[in-house]
Amino acid sequence: MFKTILILSICSFFMVGIWAEELKVEEVRTIKNINDYENIMNCVTFSPDGKLIATACASGVLTLWDAATGEEVRQIKVKGNLHHVKFTPDGESVVGVAQGEGKIYFYHVKDGKEYLGFVAHGDIHLTFNQKGDRLLVARDNRISLFDAKIGKELMVFKAGAGYAVFSPDEKTIISGKGNKLFFWNAETGKELPQWKVTSKCPQKDIRQIALSKDGNFLALSAARMIGLWDMHKKEVVKVFDGFKGLIRDIAFSPNGEYLLVANDDNTARLITVATGKYVVCAGHTHWVNYVAFSPDGLTFATAGRDKTVKVWKIVK
Repeated sequence: MFKTILILSICSFFMVGIWAEELKVEEVRTIKNINDYENIMNCVTFSPDGKLIATACASGVLTLWDAATGEEVRQIKVKGNLHHVKFTPDGESVVGVAQGEGKIYFYHVKDGKEYLGFVAHGDIHLTFNQKGDRLLVARDNRISLFDAKIGKELMVFKAGAGYAVFSPDEKTIISGKGNKLFFWNAETGKELPQWKVTSKCPQKDIRQIALSKDGNFLALSAARMIGLWDMHKKEVVKVFDGFKGLIRDIAFSPNGEYLLVANDDNTARLITVATGKYVVCAGHTHWVNYVAFSPDGLTFATAGRDKTVKVWKIVK
């Protein structure tokens, strides 16, 4: 029996070693606005078809890039500190949030022309529903639901942190703050029962949330740790910790296999959700502000305070 256990242990050791060797990440390219040396990269995102990358810069420049080559496609100048950027689900428009102006701008991707704008003050995070006709605008202590076609505010929820998401069926709006998760009916605005985050996850200050596409897991980040919340069991089932710096952003891969984390220790971390094992993506010379996956689930981007965006590829 001892021999059997020993053999199994040795096999397990080598299986882990093989897995670690197979999961590799390589840097594909670095993107930088060469004509603007003040462009701290606040945000990055991929278009729904994965062909374009959009970046938001502190100097107020929204730039579209060819994802395959890294070549600049178009620059759009926005008033104020450009804090956040997002494509509409149909990929025909790109949306920028200007911190100084406190305004959300909509631009046509094909020509860069603005066609809609409305005010929403604060550090803002954007989430569209699948149809693209509803937009969640989240900032600290206030979440607004807008009609994304006309810019009309439909509902206001005075709770939660600076992140909010739709459930996969889009019937529920989810946010979190402190050690609580908040839920609202997306149609009526009615507040639903709160869930308290306890047990395995000692964090008391939820800063960011990310929901897996299938809706099974909600990642909750605090200063230097992440709790993986099982939406069915209503409890934290895993904790990812050991981060040297503050966590700036989190994102699931499209298939939910990986969790990508931006950190102010100048790195990003790619975590395999099932095992908790990770790869560190080093190369930025200042903290990483934002992370985003391409729809292919293997390509991802990191936006840094060092004024660059780096594109990476998972190699299995």
